[in-house]
Amino acid sequence: MFLCGYLVDFNKYVCILLKGAIMYEYKCKILRVVDGDTVDVDIDLGFGMWMHKERVRIMGIDTPESRTRDKVEKKFGLASKQRLKDLLPVGSSQELHTQIDKSGEDKKGKFGRILGDFMIDTKLATSIMIEEGYAVLYNGQNKDEVEQAHLNNRERLIKEGKVIL
Repeated sequence: MFLCGYLVDFNKYVCILLKGAIMYEYKCKILRVVDGDTVDVDIDLGFGMWMHKERVRIMGIDTPESRTRDKVEKKFGLASKQRLKDLLPVGSSQELHTQIDKSGEDKKGKFGRILGDFMIDTKLATSIMIEEGYAVLYNGQNKDEVEQAHLNNRERLIKEGKVIL
């Protein structure tokens, strides 16, 4: 289990692995970046066994929707999606970390997606997306509770020239 949070004094997002949490690491191939927090992958289980076309929800973050009628939100959603594509290029081999649930299986979210994170060099995708303003900390709470953080990110991305309205 991860305990994640944003350290305001240090301007850093951190995840701490809590004692007793069990994590698995897999090699995987990136098939498609669906949006800023969802990726389709083939997972190498070892010994020549693979799970194909699995959908992974990056745990601990929420990104703006890229499929919405709200044209402003869509711009930010597409920017988040593009940043994740840059981090996880289609066809690349990546390291996937998943958390194990009480039954000993990879933990899944409410839509049946595997919950995981990707190690990119020495940082988790979660940390990069939050630090750069493309995502907000999210652990299943009501979406209204993270709306202000999304608005703050919008202002930041506009100011930094990463999104132009």
